[in-house]
Amino acid sequence: MKYDGCAVGSILRKLRNDRNMTLEQMSGDTGISVSAIKQYEQGGRQISIRNLYVLIDFFGVDANTILNVSEPNKEISIDERLKRLDKKQRNYLKQTFLYMVDHVNDMAS
Repeated sequence: MKYDGCAVGSILRKLRNDRNMTLEQMSGDTGISVSAIKQYEQGGRQISIRNLYVLIDFFGVDANTILNVSEPNKEISIDERLKRLDKKQRNYLKQTFLYMVDHVNDMAS
C-alpha cells in the first residue's frame, strides 16, 4: 500500500465541503491546526496517526476511506456508492428511482 497525499487531500476536502465547513471550523472542531489541514488537503503533508484517528472520529468514516485504500475484488455497496455522491446527484437519483417505481407497470409492458 502506498500513501497518496493528493488522493488523501482531495478526500479530506470533499468530506469537509460535504459538511459545508470552513478550514477554521474544522480546525476548531478537531483541534488540528488550519495550517496542517491545508497541507493535508494540498498533499504536502502526511497525516499523523493521532490526527488520522481524530479525523476518523470526526467524519464518522474508517481509515480506508480517508487513506483512499480499497480492498481488491470487494464490491462497493450501492448505499456506499450513493454516500459518495453530492446532495444534488443523490436527489436526482432518488427522483428517478421514485418515478421508475411509480411507472414500473408502464415500463415493463
